[in-house]
Amino acid sequence: MDRSSYFKENEVFIWTLLIAFGVIVFGAVYSNTLSEISSACMSWVSYYFGWLYILSVAAFIGFCLWISMSKYGKVKLGKDDEKPEFSTFSWYAMLFCGSTGIGLVFWSIAEPLSHYAAPPFGIEAGTMEAIDFSIRTCYLHWGITQWVCFAVVGLGVAYFQFRKGKNAQLSNLLSPLVGDKLTEGWFGKFIDGFSVVVSFAGVATSLGLGVSQICGGLHHLFDIPKTEDTILIIIVLITLVFIISAITGVYKGIKILSNLNTYLALALLALAFMVGPKITILNNLTNSVGQHIQYFFKDVFMINAFGDNEWVMNWRVFYYAWFVAWVPFVGMFVARISKGRTIREFIMGVVIVPTVFTILWLSVFSAIALSTVQGWSLESVQKLIASPETAVFIVFSNYPLSQVISIMIIVLLGVFFITSADSATYSLSVMTSNGNINPPVYKKVVWGVVEATIAYILLSAGSLKPLQTISIAATLPFLIVMIAMMPALVKDLRKSNI
Repeated sequence: MDRSSYFKENEVFIWTLLIAFGVIVFGAVYSNTLSEISSACMSWVSYYFGWLYILSVAAFIGFCLWISMSKYGKVKLGKDDEKPEFSTFSWYAMLFCGSTGIGLVFWSIAEPLSHYAAPPFGIEAGTMEAIDFSIRTCYLHWGITQWVCFAVVGLGVAYFQFRKGKNAQLSNLLSPLVGDKLTEGWFGKFIDGFSVVVSFAGVATSLGLGVSQICGGLHHLFDIPKTEDTILIIIVLITLVFIISAITGVYKGIKILSNLNTYLALALLALAFMVGPKITILNNLTNSVGQHIQYFFKDVFMINAFGDNEWVMNWRVFYYAWFVAWVPFVGMFVARISKGRTIREFIMGVVIVPTVFTILWLSVFSAIALSTVQGWSLESVQKLIASPETAVFIVFSNYPLSQVISIMIIVLLGVFFITSADSATYSLSVMTSNGNINPPVYKKVVWGVVEATIAYILLSAGSLKPLQTISIAATLPFLIVMIAMMPALVKDLRKSNI
């Protein structure tokens, strides 16, 4: 293949890679400027479009519920006689481990305490009302609201790829609305390229959070200093593993690691329950599920028309936008492993099952966290959550087997890092290979190195916040694309007389 042909076939790969290198250089040299720009962008997006993120997530919930219960629920993501490629357990394991499992572990202690110590306007900190609000808020943030975002895009990619025979490009989801000519031309390349940029920035910052917590755990347990050398060693070791895993493919590396990590997560959950305040945990689960159901619609649509919206923008809208930043690569990965499932099975596996597991996980960890700080001053709680990467280790130091649990958490974070980066590397390679679900090995290696490099540079500079914030602020255009994907999918389903 000559140079001109290679460039034409790899336009998205080349220009998104150049943008990635630009981000690396700019983040390293002008970190303060990047911080100022990102904060200004996020403030503008939150103020003017916070309502849109909230309404969109509510629409995604309604869409997933409707399509799973409609006559389209029986439609198979593939040919009518095709069977699922993976067992149900492996499918669930890859869904959870390849997406935001690392974030759930990172925030499972710190977030409940954050809302307890600093709830939104109108709720007094440190009260039972603050506790109830804190736990149901964590359920909402890490449960159904994030998974419906992944499901909307993942369902569309799986349908058009396996049912309609198109390649695995996000732009194809809009073809029923704008036509094949536009999706195969400049418009499609722009959508695909923008999706890649949003993805690698969001992934790199989330991986940085994982490394930060691993460093915090090692320092807390073994007094290993959190230096640039420590960060570099951890990132290099984990990057080597996830690149090797990505090269071996979905059937081997990702599947095996996801199964392993799911067993480890279940073991940690069971151990945390056993050493924790069992009756408090069970009471917490019962009460908080009731609270979650009772206040569900109020919490989903929460925004003040005339009052203070600082908490809503800093937490809820921020989270919704963060999920959208993860959507391109998670949706692509979820689609890849869901061939042979029906739409109803897909919604059950991608939305319902992870949400139930998240509620069980958070009911245990939030009860342990909040039980630990009873009697503490609010200032002491706020001091604990000021370093969220170590909060989980400090809290568990008050319980039996704390050393064992802390080591399990570090290992779990490491494998989550690997599986998340693994699935991200695969998805980025597909998106920059014209939707080829078997992308070249060199692209997997390149994107793996890019993700690791961005995470290292930002951690070395002292903050992940600037890139995380600007990647989230940049999700606004992709949110519009996600909204358009719903009527596009329904239009094609109706046209197919299903």
